[in-house]
Amino acid sequence: MTDLAFLEHEIGGQELGAFLTAAVHAVMTLDHMPERRAYQWITDRADAGDPLIIAAPGQIWARRPDTDPEEAPVRRLFINERLTAPPAAYVTYLDLDDGTSTTDDGTDRPPSAVGLHDASRGEEFLLTYLDLYELESWRTVETLLPPDTSTADRTTTETPS
Repeated sequence: MTDLAFLEHEIGGQELGAFLTAAVHAVMTLDHMPERRAYQWITDRADAGDPLIIAAPGQIWARRPDTDPEEAPVRRLFINERLTAPPAAYVTYLDLDDGTSTTDDGTDRPPSAVGLHDASRGEEFLLTYLDLYELESWRTVETLLPPDTSTADRTTTETPS
């Protein structure tokens, strides 16, 4: 179950606040919703784990235990990029049910995905299907970057002249 406390734990209060504020402004602009109502609606939906509100790059979603594997053959997926129209995302499959692969190398995708895969972006996945999944983890882009080694201490030896 996703709730605001889980989201805050995953990415931090400041990042969550910025994320939700951006969602509020989008709702105010697109749906002409008053600010107070938009904040309430967005926070309520985020607290309920609504994928249409919270799905974002850097997240891993896992199939819910009560979901039929035939409905959702991918056990876990990673969101690479969020799309707005239609509400979708480019995802990378992390675990497939056939047991032959643990990564999406393009060789064993579910039949519904054949021909849709763009290796550079991932698989296009409608957000409405994320209702079959639950948010497992959310890492911001900064946490996914390799550590900066350019400022690491370097030991040098000088040669005598």
